[in-house]
Amino acid sequence: MSQTQTRTETYTLSDIKKVLASFRSDLRLIARSTGVWDDQRGADTADDIIQFASEEYIERLEIVLRDAQGGILRLAQYIVASNATAWNGQRPGDAIWPLTPGGELTVHMVPNSRWKSLAATKQDEFLKEMKRSWRDLPKQPDYSKLGSTGTRDYASNAYGLRRETKARRDQ
Repeated sequence: MSQTQTRTETYTLSDIKKVLASFRSDLRLIARSTGVWDDQRGADTADDIIQFASEEYIERLEIVLRDAQGGILRLAQYIVASNATAWNGQRPGDAIWPLTPGGELTVHMVPNSRWKSLAATKQDEFLKEMKRSWRDLPKQPDYSKLGSTGTRDYASNAYGLRRETKARRDQ
């Protein structure tokens, strides 16, 4: 006798927003602890990211901290998952980074195939609603000098973000 099981992974816009609230908290903690961004810049960036996520346009997010000489000190990569049902969602935290006078904080949004398949006019319409410019995404930085310092999962139903944090090995 054989048995068949069907499992459907589902989530709603509310799940996406709940998970992205954790990203917003991380970004706020990182911005404040580094002293690089003010609260408004962090809020505007998080608002834009939530808009992208609400339309399911994100493959990956990256928060990158550079020192005054341009060297990468820290990285938080967030990978989007639509099959996170079995994840134990964690609370935001472990996002206090070093005070970095003269440093630079950037957030990279790596779009997925859904975004890339949109007509240029649709992308332009969407981008006009953003609080900051997302048109020129930077070239992928070299993260080879960074070592992993931990992971954290944010999930609601089947939607999730897996954060992997990395730091420069000589710190």
